Amino acid sequence: MVYPIEHEGVKMISLGFVSPKSGVPGSGTDTGASVMRGPMASKVVTQLLKGTDWGEVDILILDMPPGTGDVQLTVCQDLTLSGAVCVTTPSKLAAADAEKGIDMFTSLGVPTLAAVLNMSYFECDGGGRHYPFGGNGGGDSLAKSLKVSPSHIFHMPVSTAINSANEDGNPICLSTPTGANAELSAFADLARLVSHELYVLQHGGNLKSRKGGEDNFDGIRVKFDEEEEFDASNIILTADNKRKRFVVRFFSEVGATQKNVNGKDLIGRNPKTGDKLVNEVEAEGETSNHNHSNLFPAKIERKGYYGYSVEWASGATMIYSMLSICKSAGGKIV
Repeated sequence: MVYPIEHEGVKMISLGFVSPKSGVPGSGTDTGASVMRGPMASKVVTQLLKGTDWGEVDILILDMPPGTGDVQLTVCQDLTLSGAVCVTTPSKLAAADAEKGIDMFTSLGVPTLAAVLNMSYFECDGGGRHYPFGGNGGGDSLAKSLKVSPSHIFHMPVSTAINSANEDGNPICLSTPTGANAELSAFADLARLVSHELYVLQHGGNLKSRKGGEDNFDGIRVKFDEEEEFDASNIILTADNKRKRFVVRFFSEVGATQKNVNGKDLIGRNPKTGDKLVNEVEAEGETSNHNHSNLFPAKIERKGYYGYSVEWASGATMIYSMLSICKSAGGKIV
């Protein structure tokens, strides 16, 4: 078990604190880059998260590298993330990459709570606020491309105060330097919004930042023959290996229900959309590694908000979305 470093009441851990090649004082005498392939980097991130004695914390923030690679995918599937904050710049090229990242997190059931646009503007000595990317820092156009509400976009200036705080290791929110009112206000507004969204999520509400749709499970309801509607994002899947079937439990604001799913019904569906594989070629392509008469015993593992991993008796593993599981149980999306 690793113990985090604590600074001003905030616990933190980084590969730089434990790698002998990081150059961080106390970590080792060597310096250099920590070169590793995607799968290894994913294991390091999850090990730092799960192998650290965090104690009791209110919020755990993970500063992730850019991109949509192994690290992001592994974290989203191994952890139940409450939400994400996208950090980018107002340029169209950067926004295009940010949009891909938001789409990936959305497809894995993780909502984007807010977007932060660094270097949106600067204030020169001659007076006035200047937007090098045009308009109001690109917020209006980016709100559409990033699929984030305009009120959830925060503009950070090119700021000597922020740069000095980073260089000195003294957070600007603690040092509160004179003349940094705009920067402090932006950080405070961002923190207020994220904490509000997390509070709503904790108490079962629907987030304003979530757009719904079949790529985002929050807000999706599933219905069976009864009138009651159930939350598609909170289902529980277990394997009844003795009876060679799956048990799916659905919950609503006032009750719950349970459905049994035959292994063939689940394996015969598209793992993401839940649509039935209608033709022989498609079915053969999806299930060629499986013997339908020998699907059990099966092993189940929750994969964040996205769904469940099913390891069949053959050893093959598929990850099924919540949507796919709902449809295999006979639910209708409403």
